[in-house]
Amino acid sequence: VAVTRSKDIPLFGPLFPNGACFPRSPAFRDFLLAKVVNAENAAEKSEKFRSMATRTRQEYLKDLAENYVTTTPIDSSTKFPLLSLGGKRKDKMKGAKGAELHSAGALVWAVMINSRDDLEAIEQQNLPCLLGVSAESVVLIERGSRRVVFNCSCRDVIGWKAVTVTKDGGPCLDIFYERGESVSISMLDSQTEDIKEVVQRLELVTRGCEALEVTPLRDGVGQPGFLMNEEGFVTDLQRFCYAESGGVQLWARVVRLCGHSLVHLSPEERSRLLRTAHKIHITVIPPDENGKPRRVNEEELTEEELKMEVGGEQPCDRHQNEGSHGPLLGPPYLPLLRATSLQDQPTNQIEEVSVSQLTRSFSLEKQLSYTDTDSCDG
Repeated sequence: VAVTRSKDIPLFGPLFPNGACFPRSPAFRDFLLAKVVNAENAAEKSEKFRSMATRTRQEYLKDLAENYVTTTPIDSSTKFPLLSLGGKRKDKMKGAKGAELHSAGALVWAVMINSRDDLEAIEQQNLPCLLGVSAESVVLIERGSRRVVFNCSCRDVIGWKAVTVTKDGGPCLDIFYERGESVSISMLDSQTEDIKEVVQRLELVTRGCEALEVTPLRDGVGQPGFLMNEEGFVTDLQRFCYAESGGVQLWARVVRLCGHSLVHLSPEERSRLLRTAHKIHITVIPPDENGKPRRVNEEELTEEELKMEVGGEQPCDRHQNEGSHGPLLGPPYLPLLRATSLQDQPTNQIEEVSVSQLTRSFSLEKQLSYTDTDSCDG
């Protein structure tokens, strides 16, 4: 058996053995068939056959463009139902925009931390970090050392404030959690869409909402038109005042007062700012859709809030009912440590802290110690 080929046809197999003599057998049949098929494929790759195939395709396209093209619009919904069904099926195969925001895993963005209120972390301003938001936690990890600088549970996030247009720097985002503490992050000017994605993610995995910036004017006697308790909840609101027209609602939570974090201000400092500040500027988080204040689960309710919860009933003594299973207080289960820092904590400090005072979040801001003084008369 011998094979000849022209110079422009590439070499093809299977190659002949020495002597090219074959016995009559099924193996020879398979060898010859493979040789013929490969020869045809190799011939189509030659320059002569390639130019002929190209010319034939060009003639087909020219005939199609000249004889089978029309300018009349076609109503595919009535005349060609099969084509319309095919088009709809193709649209369904495309992934929905923003589908990744519903993922249970963490979505990550490159951000910079801005610690405006924490004097102890001035050296850590503009710290490059990675922001991860999962269905359970919000975490900030330093990019260089890979250490966790902040983390909290999604259930502890009570609100946020996004600013996409700023005079200095890029867009920024303030995330408020627990009793009104906050962590501030910023991005580059080209990452405005990333800030919007973070807000959409927080709306899906937390129970918080967008915070409001309000500048209430004082009335004729120098009052701002609202009263708030120690936790910052608005307990009394004057009707038709500047604060109400600006968006302040009853049981809204004030988290910032004149640029200062409210949780870091003493009652005297709050009163002084409300009386003497040139212009009162507050950041408030509106109540939920039921008109109830936004709080985390472990915060104690005040007497007025307990009345609102139970429909006007007087609250009972907490210390006498710690072991009971009444409607106001849950059973004395150990509270979940829902969010803790991954940094190493001293062992002796952990043993001294009671279960009710376990830290559920860690941030760059100062951690205040809250003493248990909640008790109410029956």
